Amino acid sequence: MRALTVLFMATAIFAATACGSSNENSEPAAGSPASTPGPQLSAEEYFDRLKAAFERLEQAVAASANPGGQIRSPEQILPAIQDATTGLEVAIQPFIADVRSLNPSDAIAGAHRDFVAALEKDSDDISALAAEVRAADSLTEATNAFGARKSALVKSRAPCEALQQIAQQEGVSVDLPCEE
Repeated sequence: MRALTVLFMATAIFAATACGSSNENSEPAAGSPASTPGPQLSAEEYFDRLKAAFERLEQAVAASANPGGQIRSPEQILPAIQDATTGLEVAIQPFIADVRSLNPSDAIAGAHRDFVAALEKDSDDISALAAEVRAADSLTEATNAFGARKSALVKSRAPCEALQQIAQQEGVSVDLPCEE
């Protein structure tokens, strides 16, 4: 049973790693993201809003991960993994919309576009993974789907790291969850 718990925890961690760390003091954005970017943001405003978008993503993923509580039997593991991957698939779309709605300064714009493009590719990988996991009839099939889709969530890592470097160059103190 302990091995099954560890396997589920690893799956939950995979889902949460796209999100970064939580900050309970963060405030959600007012309203939904606009389809066209608003006024150009300063570097500090941009990174504050980007960090807040990551935090909303983390909260959405956490809310979808095993909402029923503890897993009490091996039969509950596969449905929990299926729910967690579906939760990540659903949560990534509003995150991408949040990020896309940001209007960065010219110094950040190229890296921002690269990040959005990479997120969209990651989203495609996540959707494919979620579909495979939902179709799995066994825990082995679900685990194999994760093994075959190791590239999910890695395309956005380098563009995220580029944004982190720009933040440092601009003197903005932010810790983006690029490695997670």
